[in-house]
Amino acid sequence: MFSSNQKLLENLHNHTEEYHKIFFSYAKTLHLTYNQLINIGLSGDIQAAKGIYATYKNETEKISKALLELHMDTLESTSTTLVQHYKDFSKKNEESFSNLKENLKLTPFTYAAKVAAFMSTFSPSKATDTMPYPEESRAGYKTIAPLQRPVKIHFSERVELKSELKAKGRALKSLKKEATALTEKITQQQAIVKASLEKSNYDERYQDLISTSSCFMNQVTSDQAKLYGNLSALVYQIDQEKKIGKADKKVTKLERQITLLNEQITLIETWQKTLMAELTTGIDTEKTMEAIRKNIRNVFKVEFQKEVEITMITSFMIDKIQSLQNGISELETQKNQENSAYFAEATKVFGHNLFGSDYEIQGVFHRNNGEFSGVAAYDKEKNELVLSFAGSKSSGDWIKNLFGWNSKLSAKHGLLTNISFHSGFGSHLDDNADSFFSFMHSWMRGYQKNEETRPLKIVGTGHSLGGALAEIFTAATKQLADKHKIASNVGVMTFGAPSTVNANCLDTYTNLLGGAGNIIRFAHSYDPVPKVVFWKTAPGAVKIEGDNSLFSDVNGTLVLPIRLNPHDSSEYYHAAETVFKQWKNEFNKLQNQVSELNNLKAKEKIKMTEIRDVSEEAHHLLIKLANQDENSADVFEDEYKDYQEQIKSEYDSLKSEIETLSTQLVSSETKKLSRQEQSKLLEKAKALKDKVKEKQKMLKELSQDKAWQPYIVLMDQEFENLQKSLLRLNQ
Repeated sequence: MFSSNQKLLENLHNHTEEYHKIFFSYAKTLHLTYNQLINIGLSGDIQAAKGIYATYKNETEKISKALLELHMDTLESTSTTLVQHYKDFSKKNEESFSNLKENLKLTPFTYAAKVAAFMSTFSPSKATDTMPYPEESRAGYKTIAPLQRPVKIHFSERVELKSELKAKGRALKSLKKEATALTEKITQQQAIVKASLEKSNYDERYQDLISTSSCFMNQVTSDQAKLYGNLSALVYQIDQEKKIGKADKKVTKLERQITLLNEQITLIETWQKTLMAELTTGIDTEKTMEAIRKNIRNVFKVEFQKEVEITMITSFMIDKIQSLQNGISELETQKNQENSAYFAEATKVFGHNLFGSDYEIQGVFHRNNGEFSGVAAYDKEKNELVLSFAGSKSSGDWIKNLFGWNSKLSAKHGLLTNISFHSGFGSHLDDNADSFFSFMHSWMRGYQKNEETRPLKIVGTGHSLGGALAEIFTAATKQLADKHKIASNVGVMTFGAPSTVNANCLDTYTNLLGGAGNIIRFAHSYDPVPKVVFWKTAPGAVKIEGDNSLFSDVNGTLVLPIRLNPHDSSEYYHAAETVFKQWKNEFNKLQNQVSELNNLKAKEKIKMTEIRDVSEEAHHLLIKLANQDENSADVFEDEYKDYQEQIKSEYDSLKSEIETLSTQLVSSETKKLSRQEQSKLLEKAKALKDKVKEKQKMLKELSQDKAWQPYIVLMDQEFENLQKSLLRLNQ
């Protein structure tokens, strides 16, 4: 309609900067409001859609008025030769806006298309085919395809689009119904899970933990729990009855030497990290370098002048670490030779008791005085390393010291430096550390040579004090594995053990173990040892207690109550097997309930994605349809006439067939027709009836377009008459 004036508009646009700015401002406002209308319309919120539609109409009227006023202002600055052309153009514009106001009776989408199409006539021909609005105008709104300029689409395609849109609507309705049903199921299942959690003395924070398959609590089996209990009781018994003699003093001396060299390596690595951090951040390193030179002088008796470059000192540290590691290797070779008889004796004792299992004894730990204190067993098939520690010979000897916290575990091994343990364990940690870490460093280096790709599973276990040591040394082993770049998962299962970790370090300790759910503690209701400092155990795991249990673990470590002779390792072992099976059966039921809940949530998520996708598809169909509505009255008038002729032709053809059939039926009253002939006439009548219905349906679809109404009303009446004729024939 406006193509003849396009050049004039382009000239005005190019020469009027104010017009350019205001046009884009109006286009942005119109587009954002249109987006709101589309999105709210798709959501099904009719009231909200009506409100936005009212705003949309008001915005459009203001924009139309402002644009015309702007053109009148622009007119004063244009050449006189353009005045008459512009007045003619303005008059047409006024008529167009008047028509747009009449079209407010149409659907919001049709009206939006008409306004958008009219707005597009104000952009110069060199503009893009999309609505000209700035990219930032879409901020905060769902990104959708902008309205396109009118594109010629035939009416048969329009009917198909409406059919597609209806199908999307049906699909959307079905999907929303399914999503609602899933939501109801989720609510019901959540109530079931909540009731089960409360029954088992869990709170809702453990729901996610229960569905975390990687944690120790979810993975451990009854057979594994039995083996850990067996090994724990065996280590405790061997220690109590002294079934294994003392390690040679030469061995303990070599271990102390190895510890000293490891401590020096740890020191150097700490210096390296500090220096690297400062170099990376660009901080002045002079003070740090001075401290490192001083430390090197004090520890290694090597003097560096102040003028020495950083590279020389860093090279020294690298070379020194390599030299220390070579020294450790030599000491470990000597230790293995000196320790061979002791290791053979221990292996024989454990081999008899572990007969039938796939675990092999890899190392034996001892205290600084040479007394046996623990064992390391490895199952190559499972890639699992079990560390079991001996308990106390006399609980009274160390329980009386469990009051007050030490600042932190000795940092000489470079592990657990940010975790504080109860002061009562300090001497026991140091008493076992040299032997344990000497073995673990060596074992880790050997493990690396196997090029194992699976994560190493590290499990710590022990009875009484042995359980406390297991919690500490297992965490240290996890750090050691990280230091050697060995992927690992950890778990701890203790029997009658006290809690160990300072309350301020609980989160750090739990994270080091890989999160909650990695500690399982068996505790007798009347055993005093687990109650000692019980209020400071690892957080975020699970508490399980029997009806008569007096033990309360407020931080939520899994506590399985034993009700036999308190603090007896063999009683713990036998009772733990039964208690664990009972707990596991109940826990599996809860796991299944949580799994069902998670499956429902996953299905709901998929369903919501499907709803979103179908909504977007429907959205794009609406845009296409809106564009066609805009074109229907102005662009395709000739095609309307052609299509009218086509409908009239189809009508005439059907009318002729009905008249022929009517004649045949009248004739059949005087002739004696066979049943087969009568049946054919009835089938023909039915087929004609279906054709007429199909055409009526098509006409009803087209009548929704205002531009079609003048043509359709007459033809619809004609087809209605055909339908009545067929009814009379059936009578």
